Amino acid sequence: MKISRRDPGADIPGFAAFERTFWYPFGKRRFRIDHGKDSLRFFGPDSARFVALEDGRVVGTLALSPSRRYLGDLKILPSARGSTTLARLARAAMNAFPDIGSAYAVVMDGTEVTPDAYSGRAGFPAMKPLARFTVLRVEGAAPSDAGRARITHTRDSKRLYWDDGTEMLNAHLKGPATPESILEAAGLAAHEGFPALLAAVPEEKAAGVAGRLAPLSVSLAGATVYGFGWADGTEWAIETAEV
Repeated sequence: MKISRRDPGADIPGFAAFERTFWYPFGKRRFRIDHGKDSLRFFGPDSARFVALEDGRVVGTLALSPSRRYLGDLKILPSARGSTTLARLARAAMNAFPDIGSAYAVVMDGTEVTPDAYSGRAGFPAMKPLARFTVLRVEGAAPSDAGRARITHTRDSKRLYWDDGTEMLNAHLKGPATPESILEAAGLAAHEGFPALLAAVPEEKAAGVAGRLAPLSVSLAGATVYGFGWADGTEWAIETAEV
């Protein structure tokens, strides 16, 4: 097995087909991610992707953005699990950025294996749960460009597809997630051609926020922030466009 580092803009033969085999839960449905030809554009210009190759075939990958301290896109084919693939990917990432000090990952509920199960060995610092969030997917808003809400999208660097093959079209809320900002942003998303808005709120506030979004349709999916090197008591706020 060979571990190869790829920087932004680098083509990875076979990566698109590899990525299509991985699915993620969202409520009762599943989706997959397509990062496009430049698979690191989403992670930023200083990021790197570490790719495990077996006879020239992609069997595992891990991406790391040192400026964002974001660790993501860990994928390993079932045939390579239980081997040294994860350890070698993690070691390559930590060796490439030895001064990173801390990093985090966001994992959707229902993910088969979470970071606390595979970190803490082979040079990969132990990651522990740091915060819980609920991702709200809000649909049914009337188009409106009123208000001060801000939204963004990731379609230039990452697209999502449902398990029926249709694209999961979402805009993402920028800034604090309150019932008022979510309602305004959902209207703006519809105005700009996005049928749904994604926003993340602390788990303990999710039910209250969702209850104030009527009559819009709201789907909920839980997520956990895992990390290493963070001080106890660190306050977390995440935006869905960043993960």
